[in-house]
Amino acid sequence: GRDYGLAAHRLAVTGLAGIGIATLLEVVMQMVPGGRRLDPLTATISAFALEPGGWLFSVGVIILAVASTVLGAALLVARLVSWRQPWAIWYALWCIGLVGLTVITKTEIGPNSSVQSRIHWSFTLLAFVSLPLAVLLIVRELRRRARTEHLRLPRPLRAATVLMWIAVGWFVLLAGQSALSVLHRDGLFPWVGLIERGVAVTEMAAVVCLGWWVIHERRAVLAAFAEQQRAHGHPEAATRRTQRPRGDSR
Repeated sequence: GRDYGLAAHRLAVTGLAGIGIATLLEVVMQMVPGGRRLDPLTATISAFALEPGGWLFSVGVIILAVASTVLGAALLVARLVSWRQPWAIWYALWCIGLVGLTVITKTEIGPNSSVQSRIHWSFTLLAFVSLPLAVLLIVRELRRRARTEHLRLPRPLRAATVLMWIAVGWFVLLAGQSALSVLHRDGLFPWVGLIERGVAVTEMAAVVCLGWWVIHERRAVLAAFAEQQRAHGHPEAATRRTQRPRGDSR
C-alpha cells in the first residue's frame, strides 16, 4: 500500500519551506532602498509594491499562496480533514485572496483610491477573514471528534486556535480602519501598517501550525506503531512505514 503519512509529511515540509521563503522575502523587502522609504507602522504592506524592488512583495505573496495550497493538500493526504467540510471553502478563499491581491495591485496610496486599488483591498480583506474561519472550523470539527473519542486536541491546533483569535482581534481593528478610510477619516487611525502586519504574522503562524500538525501526527503514528511492534515482540518491524496516520476522516 501507499504510505500516505510519508507523502503528507513531505508536502508539509515543502509547504513550511515555502512559508519560510515568503517570510524572508517580505523581510528583505523592507530592507531594500525602496522599502526603507516607508514607515512600517503606517504604510500598508502592499504599498511596498509601488516602490523599487516591489517585485519582492508579489513574489513573496505568490509563494505564500502556493505554500498554503501545498499545506492544505498535506492535510487532505494525511486524512486529517475532509475536503467536503466547510473549512475547505474558506481555506480556498484564503489562497484565492492572496493571488488576487497580487494580480490586482494597488495603484496609489491615499484615501481617494482607484477602483483597482479598492478591488485589491477587497482581496486583502477576503484573505485576512477567510483563514481564521477555515482554521476555527477545523478546530470545531476536531474538538467534536476529540470529545467523542475522549482525546485531547493536538498541540498544534491549540496553538493555531490562540493565533486565530488574536488575528480576529487584529482584523476588527483593520475593519475599523477601513470604515474610517471610506469616511475619509484615516487620520483618526494611522497605524494601519502595524495592524496589517499583526494580522499577517499571526495568520502565517497559524498556517505554520497546520503544517506542524501534519508532522506531529506522522511522528505520533510512527511512535505508536513502534511501540505496538515492540509489545508484540517484533522490534525489527518498528521502523517500517505506516500506511495511514491518525485523524482519518473517512
